[in-house]
Amino acid sequence: MGFGIRVFLFDNSNIERISHTKFQRLLDGHETEKIIEYAGKKVKYAIAYLRIENRKPTEILHIDYSSCEVNRDGKLNQDILEQQKIDAMKVISIPVDDMPSNVIDEATTFAAKQYQNKYTWTPTDEELNKIYRLIFSP
Repeated sequence: MGFGIRVFLFDNSNIERISHTKFQRLLDGHETEKIIEYAGKKVKYAIAYLRIENRKPTEILHIDYSSCEVNRDGKLNQDILEQQKIDAMKVISIPVDDMPSNVIDEATTFAAKQYQNKYTWTPTDEELNKIYRLIFSP
């Protein structure tokens, strides 16, 4: 038993699976990695984390849904990705020893909602079905 990752790009009603390695190179701003067909667009993506047995997916453990801007040259907008990382760090709440347990950290709660609204999306049933079919189809 092992684990795997599948990445899917959404453009309107179309869905395309790309390799995790290619997607990671896009996120890292690798010089030669591009997705020209999405140039100048904001693209939604889903990253599915899977349990794998005998080289086949058997269970979806979690799916993250986010979006990214693709520059005119087909590369992901690194400035926006950097801001996304900064905003993600604002969501992390660091416990303080003398804070009562019934106190809610409003800044972290607000940052989490802001992050969710700015960077994530919720799939429709149709989009979910497409992901499931692509993962589990023979």
